[in-house]
Amino acid sequence: MNFIDALNLPSSCLQKRKIPLKKLYEQCTLVQKKLIEKHVSTLTLVALINEENSRIKEYSDSKENYQAIFILEISIKIYPLPNDIFQLIHSLFPYPTILVCETEDKIQLSSSLKRINLVNCEKTTLESTYVSPDLRKSDNLDNYFKQLDYRIIRVLNLKEYYYQLSNLVQLSQMIIDYGIYPSLEVSTHEVFEMIEQIKAIKLNISAYDTLYKRENSLSRRMDIHMKIQEEKNKLNDLNKKVMEELCQI
Repeated sequence: MNFIDALNLPSSCLQKRKIPLKKLYEQCTLVQKKLIEKHVSTLTLVALINEENSRIKEYSDSKENYQAIFILEISIKIYPLPNDIFQLIHSLFPYPTILVCETEDKIQLSSSLKRINLVNCEKTTLESTYVSPDLRKSDNLDNYFKQLDYRIIRVLNLKEYYYQLSNLVQLSQMIIDYGIYPSLEVSTHEVFEMIEQIKAIKLNISAYDTLYKRENSLSRRMDIHMKIQEEKNKLNDLNKKVMEELCQI
C-alpha cells in the first residue's frame, strides 16, 4: 500500500497530472534550478483536496489560506531526498502541499506550514518545514498512515486536515527514535518541547564529558562526574515522559 491509498481519499480528489519542471524553473535562481535537476526526475500531482471534491470546508483569513491542499509525488534520482530540496519545492507552490517520495520499500514525506506574504498576498512565506525520516514500509506504517483515512477523520476545515497531515509527518520521527507508531491525538507541542529539552541535555552531557577528560584535579573530576549523572537522570526522566505521552492514547 502507498501513502495515497492509505488516505483513502474520494476518487474526485485523485489526480495523475505531471507538472512540467520548466514551470518551476521559471521561479528559480540558477543554483536552485541545478539543485532540482540534480535530484528530481518528475513531479506529479496525485491529489488535490478542496471543499468541492472532499466536502471539507476551506479556511482562510488575513494570515493563512487553505482553499486547497496539494499532494505531490516526487520521482527522484538520489534517495533519500535532502531536506533543502523539500523546502525549495514547498516554496514554489503557494498552496499547502504534502510532498511524497516513495520507493518499493521506503518512503519520505514532507509538509510545510505557510502564511500569506505580507508584501505580496499572492505569495506565501514558509514558517516551518517538516521532513520525515527515511521510513521503511510495513503493515505498522500503513496503520500509522490510516489514522488519516478519509472515512474516519473528523476535522472542521482544510486547515485542520492539513495540520493533521503535518502532525503525521512530524511525529513519524518517533518511529525511528522510540520505535513507536504514535497516535495523532498526541500533543505534538508537548512532545517536541520535551525533545528540544532532551537535545539541550545531551549537549550539556557532551560538554561535561569534554571538561572531565581535560580536568586533572580529582575533586574537580568528581564534581563534573556528579553533574553528568544529574544530567543523565534528567535525560532518563524526559525520555520516560516522552514514551508515556506517545503510549497514553
